[in-house]
Amino acid sequence: MRAVVKNAAERGVTYITDAGDPKATEGTVVIEVGAASLCGTDRELYEWTPSAQAFNLNLPVTLGHEGAGTIVEVGPGVTGLQVGDQVALESHLTCGQCFPCRTGDAHTCERTGILGMHIDGVFAQYAAIPQDICVKLPTGLSLESGALLEAAGVAVHAIQRANYSVAGRAVLVSGAGPVGLVVVNLALLMGASHVIAVDPNPYRRAQAEKLGATALHPNDRIVERCRELTGRRLWETWEQSLLLLDSGKLELDWLITHRKKLSDIDEAVELLTGDACRVLLIPGLG
Repeated sequence: MRAVVKNAAERGVTYITDAGDPKATEGTVVIEVGAASLCGTDRELYEWTPSAQAFNLNLPVTLGHEGAGTIVEVGPGVTGLQVGDQVALESHLTCGQCFPCRTGDAHTCERTGILGMHIDGVFAQYAAIPQDICVKLPTGLSLESGALLEAAGVAVHAIQRANYSVAGRAVLVSGAGPVGLVVVNLALLMGASHVIAVDPNPYRRAQAEKLGATALHPNDRIVERCRELTGRRLWETWEQSLLLLDSGKLELDWLITHRKKLSDIDEAVELLTGDACRVLLIPGLG
């Protein structure tokens, strides 16, 4: 099996072609990965920055925490999932036992693990996945769109945390990467009067402008421009994301600018700071 593995606590990753095929165990399924998305965290892990080291990875580990695929094997104890189901993956592994987990705040679990850091992830042809983080995709939604849901959920969460109060309001988005661009898209869909996107990357500023935002460089007198534009009026994620995608009101495929083979991991990582938005690794490309 082909996979991208972080073997050691140092810069870089290893592309291998002889990884062992995963097996479905109690409460897990094996998926054939259709698409896996790179994010800024993957670059941090590649570069082995202090922030990456703080995750305390279980090395060696197959990287990749944003992806989607088709179930090809179901382990004992799995319910509600079957071979052939297409699923996206919620990357957080919660314990279910700590106080936050027991009181409905599992997103702040004291012992959170992460797919692709603490168990093998989706930068591979196949992956063994706990059933609890599998989210069935609506019929007709592509696996590539499914691979973008984890990041899109962050954007939806931002809107939720604002109590959806964006209609007729001014919205400031700091950073026009994939998450920021989805926030821009959602805010405009929900009737925001002004959306201001701030990013140093001219390529991403141009994408924000195409969506209808006012795009500014961090040195562009942000506070003053916001006052001019707004008079100083600044301001469940997965289910919401799926509903928006299924309705056709939200699309994510436009975020994808590059599709790369697993063996192209070095080039894919470099693209994250270049003229690229969302970069996908497609194991099926060879």
